Amino acid sequence: KHHHETPICARLKLLCCRKGGNGGGGKAGWSCPECGNFNFSTRRLCNRRACRAPRPPNVRMWKRK
Repeated sequence: KHHHETPICARLKLLCCRKGGNGGGGKAGWSCPECGNFNFSTRRLCNRRACRAPRPPNVRMWKRK
């Protein structure tokens, strides 16, 4: 059962309940300008299957809490 009640967890369906996971807290990444999905900084393409947009060259990186 999903134990987080935050809107961002519900909206993004984060895999925060995996063993050793904490919702990706502190992981740097970027938001896809096409669909808004959070992607880890190592991704060159949006990981949302329906999107797959390339990471823009000047996208702002941020840390998810």
